[in-house]
Amino acid sequence: MFLNKITTSAVALAAFAIASSPIRAAAAMTPGIKVCYTEGATSQNLTVEHIEYAADYLRYRWRRNIGKAASFYILPKGLSRVEWSIDIADPMSVIVMGEQVNASIASATSLLDIANAIDGGKDASEDKKKAALIGCGEHGGQMAVLLNETHKWYNSRVFKNHDAWPYTCIVKLVRNNEYRV
Repeated sequence: MFLNKITTSAVALAAFAIASSPIRAAAAMTPGIKVCYTEGATSQNLTVEHIEYAADYLRYRWRRNIGKAASFYILPKGLSRVEWSIDIADPMSVIVMGEQVNASIASATSLLDIANAIDGGKDASEDKKKAALIGCGEHGGQMAVLLNETHKWYNSRVFKNHDAWPYTCIVKLVRNNEYRV
């Protein structure tokens, strides 16, 4: 119990520190640490249901393409700090962006790991949802994806044939300015 309170306090202190801009960028590169677009950033005015849909759609794409390269978000070597949108059919108010963290390698992240970073996982507890990007609510946010490197897909022949490394990417939830209610 005491350790849990210390951990909770440390996380709260880290979240306070992240609100400042120089620390915000560094924290966003640490897997599992989210940065919400609130203080010092522009709220994205997202719809929580659209965030849920984006995560569900990525999970669907992952399941549909298990054993194929399409089950990964693959970023080529040499593109540092470049953002690309991650395809979502009819994204509504949300655009999911991915950003390369380590430009010295080609990296790949499973769409399932990205979906879990967005919503905490299928049937996630309220605590897991709060820790995920959906916990930022309408504001949107960003975080480096926490990989499940022990899962067999990172050791599959398809994965290894792409000469990519299991490596995190930063996932961002931003406003789709083309969306109209």
